[in-house]
Parts: sequence; C-alpha cells; structure tokens
Amino acid sequence: MKDHVVLPEDTDYIIENIGLKIKKMVVLQNSYHVASMDNDKEQIVKDSYHFVQQHIGQRAVYLNS
Repeated sequence: MKDHVVLPEDTDYIIENIGLKIKKMVVLQNSYHVASMDNDKEQIVKDSYHFVQQHIGQRAVYLNS
C-alpha cells in the first residue's frame, strides 16, 4: 500500500539523519499512514518488542530490579 502522507524518500532521509546508532527500517505492506491502528499493528508490536529485547533486554532486567 502507498502512504498518501509520507513519501518513500522521506523515510530514507529520516533513517540517514536520525541521531541513533541502532535503527531498523521495516516496510509495512498492509497499512497506510497510521500503521499502528491499521492492518500491520500486531506486526509493529511484535517487531518492536523483539527489537527492544535484542538491544536492551538484559539492561531492562537490571533497571526493574
């Protein structure tokens, strides 16, 4: 599906210029602009959870202790 609000090249700009060392771009094929409320919302939750666990999972355990 095509997002009618954000152009694909805008995503490239954000990925290149965001001030984070760890980042991942995921293309959501089944949603429009508000993907968190659209067809891919479950994928967003699952992928976000796994990303956080992969990168800060161990540190999160210590923060909650």
